[in-house]
Amino acid sequence: MAMHTTGRRRTHTAGLWLTGAVFVIVGLAGLLKALDLPVFLDTVQTWSLLSGPVRWGVVFVLPLAEMILPIVWFAGIERRWLERAIAALLVGFAAAYSAHLALTEPPKCGCFGLVDEYFNGLAAGQAALWKNGALLGMLGTGWWLRRAQSPPGTARKQHAGARGARPVMEV
Repeated sequence: MAMHTTGRRRTHTAGLWLTGAVFVIVGLAGLLKALDLPVFLDTVQTWSLLSGPVRWGVVFVLPLAEMILPIVWFAGIERRWLERAIAALLVGFAAAYSAHLALTEPPKCGCFGLVDEYFNGLAAGQAALWKNGALLGMLGTGWWLRRAQSPPGTARKQHAGARGARPVMEV
């Protein structure tokens, strides 16, 4: 019996580490964007689907959100909600990249500079979609490992405590 419980704890811990890795990656991405804000602004300015005020909002809010969410998650505050928020953020990125890739038209002038920029943007968008997919896969696997293999009584206690009910101990 002790072996089974130890295996469950290891699996649960692996899921926690995998989820934590996603938060570290997102936090570092936010930090790098914040440290090089002019380059991030230039990148966002190429997104023709966003209006000017929305672009400025993205430039200032996104790095901040990407840095704050991991800090709060590692502090252990409302992890379940933060995991949902980071998943929604990644899905939102994927939707924005997909829309950008599908709806952005190539330049009409045939200028090599604009054509080159267009194809570079397509390649960067496709790479971002793969990265976001990998992060969502890591997050989903971490959730699955933690929920499916949580130590006895842990999931029920956390779930019951989240709703204000008294925790239930398994025997």
